Amino acid sequence: MKIERKRRHGAEVPTHSLNDIMFFLLLFFLIISALGNPDTRPVENPESLSTVQTSEKMTNLTVTDNKEYYIDNRPIKEEDLDVEIKKVAEAKEDASLSLSMDRKLKVSDIVTVINIAKKYKVKLFLKTSKKMG
Repeated sequence: MKIERKRRHGAEVPTHSLNDIMFFLLLFFLIISALGNPDTRPVENPESLSTVQTSEKMTNLTVTDNKEYYIDNRPIKEEDLDVEIKKVAEAKEDASLSLSMDRKLKVSDIVTVINIAKKYKVKLFLKTSKKMG
């Protein structure tokens, strides 16, 4: 007499759509990370052997190679730079600026910003790129 045994099926988890879900999650995080810091302009910073992390609470001052000025991604005119830095100084007691200037600019351009910041007692930090090698 032949007794048939019941075949037991193992538990299966359908993972066919998992690849699609992972692809969309990866795409989502890549897009979000690209939008993570919208207050930046493409500037080629000068190189330095050492770098220091700056605070996120700092006001960003960016000067492009065409001498376009931006404070926290807001365009300002060169002649209004003094007034805008004064506003930064008045807004916070311990005001500080994170200065990002293109490496192609002249030293006199940097000195202009330094003199204005010194006039209003604003701390100034120059952003640099880490030197390779």
